[in-house]
Amino acid sequence: MACKVAVLMPCPGAGRYKEAAAAYEAAGAIAEAVAVLLQHLQDGEGAAALVARSGDAAAAALVAQHCQTIGEHSVSNLPSLP
Repeated sequence: MACKVAVLMPCPGAGRYKEAAAAYEAAGAIAEAVAVLLQHLQDGEGAAALVARSGDAAAAALVAQHCQTIGEHSVSNLPSLP
């Protein structure tokens, strides 16, 4: 798996998922950061918090799809959007 954002960023394919998510977020690639949080770190709360902070629509769609997949439809435990 090749990194999409920058050559010097930690690559998720190398198993350095926390570093990759942080690097994607720092680069403004919020949807990619959210994808790593959901798919590799199983961090739905962290992904939802990142969406709430960023307001990124593509990332929000990833979180919504994840919630549907796992059957979690309650939004009471998710951070509110600004």
